[in-house]
Amino acid sequence: MVDSTAGIMQGENVQLSYDYGMYSDNFSALPDAKRQAVVIDGFDAELITSPGLLALYIGKVEHIKVMNADMALSMMLTFSGKVDRNLAEQVFKSVRFTRPHD
Repeated sequence: MVDSTAGIMQGENVQLSYDYGMYSDNFSALPDAKRQAVVIDGFDAELITSPGLLALYIGKVEHIKVMNADMALSMMLTFSGKVDRNLAEQVFKSVRFTRPHD
């Protein structure tokens, strides 16, 4: 990726995709999505629920001064069967960011 770190992990009944960068998807194009404010590793985030998937969006993880841009994280769990909200919440709550030491 040119401007981000992205990837996909595939399980038996679930797929996890993620994108960390300046243009991470905020999932605004999802029809009928429900949004819930959450905090992940101290960052304000949104838990997005839509048929067949659960997503997480953190709009500002860090600010890159030289580019005057915010780095964001988006993650999406897509289920081939029943949506497992508990699994999704465990995955999203496991996210940790390494902060530089002063």
